[in-house]
Amino acid sequence: MPAMALLFAVAWPLRADWTGFGDYAAVAEVSVEEDAVRVNLRLRESGLPRLRALLGRADDAPASDLAGGLLRIVADRQGAAEFEILKLETNTSGKDGTGVAEAYFEADLNLPLARRPTGLTLSPPDRAAKALGLVVLHRGVPVADLAPLSKPARLQLDWNDPWQSRFADAERVRRHTEPRSFVYVEPYEVRHELLLRLSDLLPRLEIAPVNPHRIEGEEREKLRQAIGTLLLRRNPLRLDGVEVTARLDRIEFVRYRRSGVETIADSEPLDSATAVVGAILVYLTERPAGAVELTWEWFDAAGTGRAVSLQRDNETFDADVTQRDPVFRWSVEEALDTPGPEDSNPSSETFAARPSGTADLPLRAAGIALAMAVGWRWRRRRLLPPGTGGQLILTLAIAGCVAFYPEIAGLCADAGRTTPASAEDPVKSELEALLHNVYRAFQMPEEESAYDRLAISLSGEVLDEVYLSQRAALLQRRKGLGSDGRVERVQVLTTEIESLDQESGRCVVNARWIAHGSISHWGHSHPRSTLYAARLVLSRAEDGRLRIAALAFADARKPQSVALSS
Repeated sequence: MPAMALLFAVAWPLRADWTGFGDYAAVAEVSVEEDAVRVNLRLRESGLPRLRALLGRADDAPASDLAGGLLRIVADRQGAAEFEILKLETNTSGKDGTGVAEAYFEADLNLPLARRPTGLTLSPPDRAAKALGLVVLHRGVPVADLAPLSKPARLQLDWNDPWQSRFADAERVRRHTEPRSFVYVEPYEVRHELLLRLSDLLPRLEIAPVNPHRIEGEEREKLRQAIGTLLLRRNPLRLDGVEVTARLDRIEFVRYRRSGVETIADSEPLDSATAVVGAILVYLTERPAGAVELTWEWFDAAGTGRAVSLQRDNETFDADVTQRDPVFRWSVEEALDTPGPEDSNPSSETFAARPSGTADLPLRAAGIALAMAVGWRWRRRRLLPPGTGGQLILTLAIAGCVAFYPEIAGLCADAGRTTPASAEDPVKSELEALLHNVYRAFQMPEEESAYDRLAISLSGEVLDEVYLSQRAALLQRRKGLGSDGRVERVQVLTTEIESLDQESGRCVVNARWIAHGSISHWGHSHPRSTLYAARLVLSRAEDGRLRIAALAFADARKPQSVALSS
């Protein structure tokens, strides 16, 4: 079944707007290097009329005539200079891997530098308002987040430490102040993602690169291992008051670009002055964590506070830790009152009947007898009209039965339902539990634990195929390919039973369900909901539990991404 891999795929592709590209008619990414200022400029097709009016050009002026006039950069001690246009092209599909949904014009511009300037002045056209978006990097380090350039901006450059380069305008801020932590609280896992400057880590390591400005090859791998060993021992995290052991998920060398954080290819050398280390530590849990305490141990000489962001569902909690108060604390009481996965996935009752409540049978019988005695007493004292005593006794007896045996009301409500419909409710509950457990296995890095978890819900060829798919997905994630996907809740929409063998417990069912989850990476999280439709065979194993023994999708189409408010 080739389509089986689609069922439990949890690494959704990231489709997002190009860092707010849709908010502007054009966006410029300015990269300041030692020998030149390079600009990648993108002009949205729908924004061309606005840009033509801004620059006073004719209504039919091509985009190539606009590129050179949207941004003016003057370097200290060098004066004004003209851009060299290195590339001009049009993307009509809007599909460049960044999620841009419309055609755009792209230009690469180059401004040579005779010497390293102490500063730059960046100016837009007059009355630019919010037409031009600007993001600036100095030697690969983000100087400020994407923001509109509506007036001249002065950039002060620190060539020894690009992290200290700053805009004079206080409104231009860099959200990614390093180091930084992102903590994700998920149903069966707490994940701690760290973004750290390599220059801050090197003094704490037992190894030192031969050339810190060009780290490559075998040195990179040794550096990665040393950093992982260090991180597992530092910045302890407590869940529900208990210190827990971290599992190292990955170590990457990353950098910032207009589309966010991206991995630096192994073939590229690292510069310790600008490189960023991305690390992911995982803490597996048996239930959602109710309290988190993260103790931060690394501060610079100035004692600068460090930012920590915790995300749970769609809520984010931000705080700074300092040397005086180095502990980040969060508890579920701070969150909105939203149902957790345990509430959304009721434990299965399989095909068992409703509980009979025989444990409190004497109490229930006494209650019915009491109701009948009250009616008899009223009749003997002639407190009732003639002929009504029998009816009252019967009424009180029935009321007592319903009050002390509420199952009777449920049986009455089911009386008008057909047999197949009444059987679908436990099937739906059972299927939700089975599917949720399989998605849970994808969060387990150990092969044995993952297989054991899958074996609770699957059997036969389905078990082997899903297990192999899970291992392949995990390997890709460890290589840094794709973002992390997590399924948080399974919602079974419909179950239509084809056949049901009460004796063997074998059930063939056509089902539709939604896997609610999210993809997250380095501080960015996006909700994803995917709709599935399949024909499943549920069979009862020797231990009495139901398992998915076979599965086939209803058609050859891939699962659909759906946008839901829930």
